Parts: sequence; structure tokens; C-alpha cells
Amino acid sequence: TDLETIGTVTTSDARINWLLDAVKRNVRGNAMSVMTDVCQRDERRGWLMDGCTGFKAGLLFYDMATLARKWVEDMIDNQEAEGSLRGDTAPVWFPCKSVGWQRALVLVPMAIYECCGDRGLLERAFPHMCRYADYLLANLEDDLLPAGFSRHPVEWLCIGKPNDQIGDNAVAVDALRKVAQAAEVVGESGARYVAAAERMAAAAHARWARKGADSFGGDGGQGYAQSNQVYGLRFGLAAADVRQDVFDNLVFDLMQARGDGPFVTTGIGSTEHLPIVLSEHGRDDIVWQWLQRDAYPGYGFMQRHGATAIWECWEQRVDDGMNAHNHTGLSGIGTWLMQYLVGIRVESGAEPIFHLRPAVHLPLASLDARWQSRWGEVEIKWGTTDDGKRLAVTIPPGCRGRLALANETVRELGAGRHEMVGEQP
Repeated sequence: TDLETIGTVTTSDARINWLLDAVKRNVRGNAMSVMTDVCQRDERRGWLMDGCTGFKAGLLFYDMATLARKWVEDMIDNQEAEGSLRGDTAPVWFPCKSVGWQRALVLVPMAIYECCGDRGLLERAFPHMCRYADYLLANLEDDLLPAGFSRHPVEWLCIGKPNDQIGDNAVAVDALRKVAQAAEVVGESGARYVAAAERMAAAAHARWARKGADSFGGDGGQGYAQSNQVYGLRFGLAAADVRQDVFDNLVFDLMQARGDGPFVTTGIGSTEHLPIVLSEHGRDDIVWQWLQRDAYPGYGFMQRHGATAIWECWEQRVDDGMNAHNHTGLSGIGTWLMQYLVGIRVESGAEPIFHLRPAVHLPLASLDARWQSRWGEVEIKWGTTDDGKRLAVTIPPGCRGRLALANETVRELGAGRHEMVGEQP
């Protein structure tokens, strides 16, 4: 866990700079042979979902590959005969078998492959990923994991009343799809996992989506939870005929239902995915408003109260309970910062493709990011001039880039440095 720094980001916005630094401290503070949930208080356990959230956030800043190889070996050692895992590693605390935590065995090797092109770790983990996927499939009832399947709900420390069964099935669908993707990389067939994931998604849609209800998994009111909507939208449980209604209702709940918004109620399972859902639907502006907000609940509220890392809870806890002020659970915003603010996503392969989506359309005057990929340095930099924003990107040798700016056609880029100027630019 002597993590090498491979990425630096500085911006013209003090709050964004604070958030970048806070996420970095979360990662460094909890990289302890495995990724832990918290380094501050008396728990300090290798909880897999919390740690995996921090692990993915760390990919923007650090070379996480060596840690990943060691950590995945711990997960493999932790795997039981039927394919399941306990929710924590090194040491095992108690038998908390829960999908949200167990799926780290799938997510970590895939994240390293997608970010770094490391086939070796994927090949090592693949048989165990399949054993875990088969364990999920063996426990389906009418193509869904039953209520109460997980001992610990995936949507932990949220504000509101999530549907735990929706959370379990959403992240299980995601895990099955990723196992299928891994199969393709290692030259195996993942068709049965794709088919099973689609059956589960269809069953979830039939169970929890109703045309005209405007929400997924409930009728609104006290039964409404932002996390249900996020899971439905992010993992395809809400099918095309209801997706826009579900999204519109999510935006209403964020922005208006509780007064001055955005008011976010998600917990550690879905907070990583909420800003991604908003950005994928063209609402980066809501994410930006939330990150600039210093009222409860949000990261700005933490900063206003002196935080130097991301807290365990949205509340400012100073009691003897879940009061950690350096905890990986809510650090999932780091994934959005990498993929939707800086705008770097890697498609590994013989000729790697860097999918670039820099958020030059947001009210951020300048950003300077450098990320040392396995193939060479990627640079994304913009500043504001009298002619608009000047954007420069650099693609490593032997690689290609695809630049997607808001409301523009995707541009194909070759290796080297590219500069553009314009209003957006």
C-alpha cells in the first residue's frame, strides 16, 4: 500500500479542490494491506463494499494495481464452497453475507482491467468470479434474489426508506454483466450470465415499475427513496417505457420535494451512482449545484464543518457511534470526478481508446489534470480566454481518443496533443 501517485488535478474552484484532496485522504488513510472502511475509530475492517468504493475513487490518483492483486487474493481465500463470501476480509469479523459487499470480487479485477489493461489479475480471478455468479443464480426465485437474501442491506447509511430487495437485485445484475464482460476478455463464453442478468432486470421491472407511477419501487410519499430510482436507472431495471418518468421524478425529489435542493438522500450503496445517472441524462448541472452546496446533506456541509476527508455519515456525528471522519463509504464521488469532471474513461485492448468527456460546459474556469496511464500520460487542461474556453488534450502514443463535448458530435483523436478554442469550447 505504498501507493504511487499517478494523477494530479487542480481547478479554479476551491470547493472542488477540497473535494479532490478529501477523496485522496480517504484512499491513503484506508489503504492498509486491504482497503478498509475506516481508519479513525474502533472498527477498521476490510469491509468490501466500502473499501471497493474507495478503491475505485483512488484510480484517479494512485496506481492501485499492486494493492488490487493482494486484495483479490484475500477475497479468493475468503470464498466459501458454495461461491459466497463474507462481507469483510483480513480479519473476518462476523458472517455478514451480503451482495453489495461480496461483489467486490467481481468489481476490483474488472476495474483494474478497464483502467490499466491488466489481464493477469482478471484471469486469476475469473474462475472465482464465475463461482460467485453461480452462487447468485442458484439462489434466484422467479428470477429475483428474494427479500432478506442479504444479511446487510446494500443501501447503508442513507436518509429515507430504501427497498433492500431492489438494491440486492440491481447490484447482482451489475455483477453478472461484469462477469460476462470478463469472460469475453479471457476468451470464454459469458452468454448465460448475460441472459440471466437480462431475465433478472425484466423481472425487477415487472415487479417494481408501473407506467404512470413516476417512481420505481414504490408509490411515492414515505415509500419513495432516491436510491430505488438510482438503482433502477443505473443498472437497467427500469425499462425504456418508464425511464424518463422515473428520472424526472428523481430530479423533482432532489430539487423541489424537500425545499431548496439538491437534497440528496442516498447512502453508501448508491451515492457513487447518483451523479453518474444525472450526468448520463444530461444533468451535470445538478451534480455541480450539489457539490457547491454547503448545506446538509452533502460534501460541502462536511467542508463547512472542518472536514479534511469524507465522513462516514452525512450528519456531523461526534457521539460514540458511527462517527468516523475518514471513511470510504461515501467516497464514490471520486468515480464521477474522474469520468465526468476530468472526463477520463479507458477502453483497454490492443489499441487502447481514451473516452474523454471533460466538463468544460460547467462553470469551472480552469482545470489541469495529468494522469499517467499504463500507456503514457493523458493530459486534460482547460482555461478561460476572451474567446471562450481553450481546451487541450494529450493522447499517449499508440492509443486513440474519442472526445465527447456537450451537444457536439464525438471527435476522433489520434495520439499527440490537440487544442480547441470556443465558447464551450
